[in-house]
This record gives sequence, C-alpha cells and structure tokens, in this order.
Amino acid sequence: MSTEYRPEQIWAGEIINACLPAAYHLEYEKELTDLQDVGEMKAKYACPDIVLISQHRKVAIRMQGSIHKKKKQKMKDEDQKIILEGNGWDVIDFWYDVMVNLWSNNKTDKKVTILATREVLAAILILY
Repeated sequence: MSTEYRPEQIWAGEIINACLPAAYHLEYEKELTDLQDVGEMKAKYACPDIVLISQHRKVAIRMQGSIHKKKKQKMKDEDQKIILEGNGWDVIDFWYDVMVNLWSNNKTDKKVTILATREVLAAILILY
C-alpha cells in the first residue's frame, strides 16, 4: 500500500470527514483482498482510493484521473466496479474533469474551496 496520497485524494477525504455521518469510518487505499468472483468474472485485488465503511454499508471511492479515460483502463475499471458491486460495495467515481475544483487543490481560494466541497458532497449524497 502506498503511504503517499495524492493532494486531491487527501482533500476529498478531509471534506468527506467533515461532513460524514458519524456511522462511517474513512480509510485511504484500503486493500480489499476478500472479494468473491461475480458470475464468471474472477475477483481480483482492489484498492480504492477512499473507502467508507459503516455497519450497513461499504463505499469505494475511486479518484479517476485522465488515465482512466483510456480504453484499456476503462475496461479494467468497469470490471473492478462489477466485482465491487457484486461484493456489496457502492462505487462512486470522482472524475478529474467533473470535479475540477477538487483537482485544482487550491485550498487558499475560498470560492474554489466552497465549489470543491460542493462537488464532493454532491457525489456522496447516496450516503444520506
């Protein structure tokens, strides 16, 4: 597991922690090794950028940078999503080109901070 997290990953985690329902626990890059096969699809190791776990719900947040727009990576990501969802995980993707304020990592600009917070909260509304 990496011990160095990306700035947008840390900032997203900080925003989520500030607004997260108390029942959830947040972890960065949690290794998911107990995944079961889904249909004929073989389960592989997964390490979502952020995971949120409560007694009744498991959420995998994937920070999707530009590499995830490439065809081969898209297929891998879709397979991973099927496996995660088949194992009871909700999957939320944070896209660099949708959450531009979060990816800017400009915490000193109040407007950018407000907009980044709004982007993150809109994405995690399923938790409420």
